[in-house]
Amino acid sequence: MASKYINLRIDEMAEGVKQSLMEIGIFAEADRAYIFEYNWEMQTCTNTHEWCAEGISQEIENLQNLPVEKISDWAKLHSEGKPLIVPDIYLLEKENPTRKILEPQGIKSMITIPVMYKNHCHGFIGFDFVKHYHLFSENENT
Repeated sequence: MASKYINLRIDEMAEGVKQSLMEIGIFAEADRAYIFEYNWEMQTCTNTHEWCAEGISQEIENLQNLPVEKISDWAKLHSEGKPLIVPDIYLLEKENPTRKILEPQGIKSMITIPVMYKNHCHGFIGFDFVKHYHLFSENENT
């Protein structure tokens, strides 16, 4: 996959990233794949790229400059280099902040994986499962 980017012009990068998200999303049998970038100085995170399967709503416009405090549990895990795994949002308490974010989007299961460089978390890549629940394998959990 990395070899695709070598010959891309700068103005083609965004579409290249979206294409890669589509390929990974289809492989993972996800309904939505996305990248978020943390801005630790401003204490926000922003959805920078998104791919959605047919019939799945795009959420990228709704997920700009989110206060990190709204996803503090996610940010803590990510900053430690750990994924956030939610096999079934309905197993979370009704008042759980993660459930409050995911439920309006129709998400049943999700996983987010931190993007690390030199022990620093710059963001995360995530996969949402809307049409079905996803039972995460041991490999996906690590």
